[in-house]
Amino acid sequence: MRSRRLSVSIGPSIDLHCGIHGSLIEHPPTGYHHVVRDAAHHFFRARHVRAFDPISNRHAAECVSLGGGDIAHSSRWPVVGHPRWVVEMDDLGYPLLFGRHGLQANFRAAFAQPWSPALGADILRRARAMLGAYAHASCRRVVFRTQAALENAARITARIGLQREFAALLPKCVVIRPAAPAMPVAAAHAKWRAGGPLRVLFCGRDFHAKQGELALRVVRRLLKQGGNLRLIHVGDVPEEVRSEFADDRIEFAGELTPSAVKALMRNAHVLLHTSPAESVGMVFLEAAAAGIAVIGSASPQLPHLGELLDSRGFIAVDRSRGTARTHERDFVRALDSLLRDRTRARSLGLANHAAARSGPTSLNARNHAWRAVYDAARRAPPEPPLTAARIEELAGPRVRRIGSRRLSDLIERHLAASGCVGRNFHL
Repeated sequence: MRSRRLSVSIGPSIDLHCGIHGSLIEHPPTGYHHVVRDAAHHFFRARHVRAFDPISNRHAAECVSLGGGDIAHSSRWPVVGHPRWVVEMDDLGYPLLFGRHGLQANFRAAFAQPWSPALGADILRRARAMLGAYAHASCRRVVFRTQAALENAARITARIGLQREFAALLPKCVVIRPAAPAMPVAAAHAKWRAGGPLRVLFCGRDFHAKQGELALRVVRRLLKQGGNLRLIHVGDVPEEVRSEFADDRIEFAGELTPSAVKALMRNAHVLLHTSPAESVGMVFLEAAAAGIAVIGSASPQLPHLGELLDSRGFIAVDRSRGTARTHERDFVRALDSLLRDRTRARSLGLANHAAARSGPTSLNARNHAWRAVYDAARRAPPEPPLTAARIEELAGPRVRRIGSRRLSDLIERHLAASGCVGRNFHL
C-alpha cells in the first residue's frame, strides 16, 4: 500500500515566483505535494494613520495565514496559526526593512538617502519585529536561495545594529538553490550540431531595468560586422526602440508565458543577459537546463552568478568598474568570441546542461535539500503557533487583515497609477 504524500501549504500565491516555485510544485520532493494557497495578510501599524493601506503607509510587520497542511511553506513572510512552517526568501532586506511600502517611489527616494530619525526608528522597529517572528519556535527553517543572499542578510542586520538577533536566527538558516528540469541529453546535443546562425536570446520583463537596449546595441554592432547570428528579444520594448533597431535578424517576441520562453530556450544557443542586478536569476538556471551558454554580469548586485552556473558555462562581464561604453565593448567581445568559436560556445552550453542534470543546482540536489527541511519540520515536536497577539507584542497593534486577491488588486492599481510595468520585486 502506497504511503500518503504529505501536504505542504505553499504561498502566499501572489508572492510565488513562476519559475522558482513553479518548478518546485511541478517536481516536488519525494513524499510531499504542494497546495498553493492564497493568504490572509496581517499588517501591524508603525504609525497612526486614518486610512491605512500597506503600500501608501509604513507598517511595522507583515505576517500571513496559510491554512492547514502538514507543513506551511511561506515565501518571505512569517506564518501565524501553524505549528510547523518554513520561510524562503532571496533577499531578507525586503521583508525586514520595508515590505510592500517599498513600492512607493517617495519612500525609495528617502530610503536611498541618510535616514531621518523617524524613518530610522520605524525601520529598526520593523526589523526587530520581523526577526522576532522568524525566531519563533514554530518556524523550523529560514531558507535562502543563494549563499550570497545569506551573507547579505548578515551584512544588513549588522548595519542596523541587529547582528545579535540575526546570530540567534542562524541555526535555522540554510541555503537551497532553485532548479529547473534539464532537457533531454540528445536534444541538447542536437541543437548544437545544427547549422545556421547562432541563436541568441534576451529575456527581460522590465526593458530598462534589464538593460534591454544594451543587448540590442551589442547585437547590432556584431550584425554590422557580418556576424552570423539571430536575436530573439523577449519582453516589452518601447515602440521607438523597435523602430530604431528594426532588422530581419532581430525578433521582438514581446511578453511571453513561461512555457513559451522555455520553448524558445530549447532552440537557443546563447543567453545574453545584460542586467547588472538580479535577486536570484532563475533565467540562468532555466538557460542552463536548456544547454545554453550564458553571457552575464559580474557585479556587486549579482555576486552569485558562479553559485548558479558551472564555472565552465558562462562568460562574466565585469560591471563593478569601467564605464557604460567599456561594458558594451566587453559584451560585444564576449558574444563575438562565441560567434567565432562555436566549439567553445557548445562547450559552455553543454557544461551548463551537465550541471543542471547532476550538479548542485539540479532537481535532485534541490529536492534532496527540501525533503530534508520538510522532514525535519515534520518530525520535530509541535510548537504552539505564532499568533497575531505575539506580533502585536513585537510590532504594535494589528491595523489591517487583507486577503491575497485584494492585496494583489491594490498592488496592481498602484503599479498602473505609477506607470510601472510588472512587479519588479518578483524578478
